Amino acid sequence: MIRRSLALNRFPLPIWNLIVSSIERTIEPTSRMKQLLLIVFCLLLQPALGQQASVSGRVLDFTTGLGYQGATILQKGTSNGMSADALGNFTLGVPSGTDSVTLQVSAIGCVTQTSRVAAGSFSIFLLEADNREFCDLPVYPKLVLGLSSGVRYAPFGALLQHPRLFHRPYSAGVSYQTNLHRNYALSAHLELPALVSHNRLRITEAVAYNQLQAEPANARFRSYLVTFGVSIYRLGMVRMPTLLVKGGYAQYQPIHNAETSTASTGYGFGLGLSHSFFPNTIDLASELHATRWPGYWQWQGKLTKSVRFPTATFQTGLGLNLLRRYCEVSATVSYTFF
Repeated sequence: MIRRSLALNRFPLPIWNLIVSSIERTIEPTSRMKQLLLIVFCLLLQPALGQQASVSGRVLDFTTGLGYQGATILQKGTSNGMSADALGNFTLGVPSGTDSVTLQVSAIGCVTQTSRVAAGSFSIFLLEADNREFCDLPVYPKLVLGLSSGVRYAPFGALLQHPRLFHRPYSAGVSYQTNLHRNYALSAHLELPALVSHNRLRITEAVAYNQLQAEPANARFRSYLVTFGVSIYRLGMVRMPTLLVKGGYAQYQPIHNAETSTASTGYGFGLGLSHSFFPNTIDLASELHATRWPGYWQWQGKLTKSVRFPTATFQTGLGLNLLRRYCEVSATVSYTFF
C-alpha cells in the first residue's frame, strides 16, 4: 500500500514497475554470489580446522655439524615417530590441539636426546657419541693413518692417530717429519673426555707436546701445552666457532750462537679459534692459534677438508707453524679405518 501510494504520487505506474524490476534483478545475483562465496570459504576452512599440528627440526652430529641421516624421532609415550632425511631434517605430525610434546631423538652409537618442544616450533638436536659399547659393534673409528710433508725443512713424514684409546673416549695421536738428517718436527697430543657437555655448551681439554729442530732457521724448540675448547653450537641461526684457550711451558734455543737469536725459557699463554665452514657442502675446517712465549710469538694455523670418493674418504690438510725465524708449511693426507 505504501509503495503504491508513493509510486502514484511521484511516478506513473509503468515507470515505477520498471524501476522495481530492475532493482530486484540487481539484488538477486548479488545475494546468490554472496551465498556461493560463503559456501566456498567454508569448504576451504574445513580441512584447515581438521589439520594436524606438527613439530619440525634438524638432527646434527655434535662433532662434525653434519646432518644425521636416519636418526629416529619419536613422540615419547606413543608410537608416533619417523626418521630424519639425508640432511637430518624432519617434520613430525602431532594431534591437533596439542600445545607441546616430548620428543626422543636417538641413533645407534649415540646418546638419546629428550626434549619438550612447542607445537609448530623448529628445534635442533645434537647427537653425541655414546661412550658405552654396544655388543662390540665397530661404531667408532679404529685408526687414522696418513702421510705428512714439510715444504722447507722436513719433507718426509707420517702421522698416526687412535680415536678411542683403550676403548675409552681418549684420542691420541703423533706425527713426525724429517729431512733424514738434522731437521725434524715431532708432535704428540692426547684429547681427554669433555669436561662439560650440556645442551649446546661443550668444554673440552687436550694436552700436547711439540719438539722441532731446523738448522737453516737456527732453531731448536720444545713446548708443553694444555688447551681448553669452549663451544656454543649456535646463537640463533648462526653457527659459532670454538674458542681455544691454552697455556704451557716452552724452551727456545738457537743451534748456533747468533746475535739475532737468544735462548728463551718460560711460561706462555694463547688464544685461538676453530670453526667448520659449510659442513653439508664444502666441509672445510680451520684452526688459528696465537701463543705468547717470553720474548716472541708463535703462530699456528690449519685447514682440513674431506675428499670423498665412491669407495673411500680421505682427509687432506695444510698446516702453518711460525716462530721467530722458523716458518714451516706442511701438507697432510690421511685415511680413517673403521
